Amino acid sequence: MAVALICVASISACGSDRSPTNSADVAPASEFPHTTVWSADPGVDLFGRGAELIRATAEATAYTHTGGPEFTYPGYIDAIRDISRDRSSISSWSVNQTPDYDNRFTWFRNIVDFSESSDSVSAIVCDYLVHEKPSKFDSSVVLDGSVRIVLENTAELAGSSGIVDTDVGGHDPRAQRPPSWNVFGNWKIVEEKSIPGNAISQGCVDWWKQEFPTFTVDTQGSRALISPPGYVMPTMPMAVQYPEWIGPSLGVA
Repeated sequence: MAVALICVASISACGSDRSPTNSADVAPASEFPHTTVWSADPGVDLFGRGAELIRATAEATAYTHTGGPEFTYPGYIDAIRDISRDRSSISSWSVNQTPDYDNRFTWFRNIVDFSESSDSVSAIVCDYLVHEKPSKFDSSVVLDGSVRIVLENTAELAGSSGIVDTDVGGHDPRAQRPPSWNVFGNWKIVEEKSIPGNAISQGCVDWWKQEFPTFTVDTQGSRALISPPGYVMPTMPMAVQYPEWIGPSLGVA
């Protein structure tokens, strides 16, 4: 998956202002060296079944890429099994790397261009990272990370979404990383592919501009944003995962 090198500004999650430097946002001890903080376009229910599937796909892919299939989310390998044979439809997902626990960061992701029906869900996920320690890179910061994700349902019902995380900045003791239940259910991932710079969604550009108002659009045919000269990347403690995977729905699927 394409990932942007980064910096930080205030974050809006589900319509609430969220400052990444708030000490209350410091994550509890974690077995994985990153967390994900999600937000979405206005009108998108971050806790609805469709957005939950988009979030699970993006997070499980990152877990698989870093730790290997044995450490990923339950149901992910089966959900992506068929697409993994079509290399044109998916970014690399099964590269087993050793997690770098000295390189802790928060992965900020935003859902745009969201579409949902009873049998399909699609969205574009824009992202950037904020590290705990200063970056080793001296080059300009480029925001260009975006991925198109599409899932299709193989059953009549969409399934119920999990328990809602009602605390943006706090850790719920019931939370699990990764979730212990199969979030995907009968859904299959049919597309998960990085978007090239010249095709980046306007929704991603608008979100990045909101978070990094001093950045400008790349002038060499790309819609990515680039930092101004001399920009220094801020750092922050790894934030609490949001939404956390608290548990499966208690309702009927």
